[in-house]
Amino acid sequence: MKRLSLAVFTLLLAVASQAQAPKSPRVTDKTKNAVVEWGQPSKRGREVFGKLVPYGQVWRTGANQCTEIEFKKPVSFGGTTIRPGRYALFTIPKESEWVVILNAETDQWGSFNYNAEKDVVRVTVPVETLEKEVEVFTLDLQAVKGDKKAEVLALMWDRTLVKVPLSY
Repeated sequence: MKRLSLAVFTLLLAVASQAQAPKSPRVTDKTKNAVVEWGQPSKRGREVFGKLVPYGQVWRTGANQCTEIEFKKPVSFGGTTIRPGRYALFTIPKESEWVVILNAETDQWGSFNYNAEKDVVRVTVPVETLEKEVEVFTLDLQAVKGDKKAEVLALMWDRTLVKVPLSY
């Protein structure tokens, strides 16, 4: 009887561990002026925007803990000057545009405790369509050719691309 109980317990434990969704890796991209860190979910055949990530709702902009970005010096974030510091990065995806939000409250899990009163800035940017599908959600701090003081924060997943202009 003890062997049967142990076997059943082991089987249940194995099934439970398989049922849990894998935790998305935490990744970082950085330049001399900024560092962005996010949980990187994968598409895995799912319909992403409008389904997995609903339109019109605040999203943590990645997986697990909310995405964070740190600026090492003053920056124009989509046209608004922001002081150096660390911020939570949230978004509100829509079909043709996204609202990109810097929020003063970092170290949050997901967007469950998101508080709009802590928003530092909200920037609305257009959505672009990528030719190739991007399997894992990616943030990329990209230098702007010919302008040493400008970068773009690019957000890419599935066939969606959103860019926020940065200048220092």
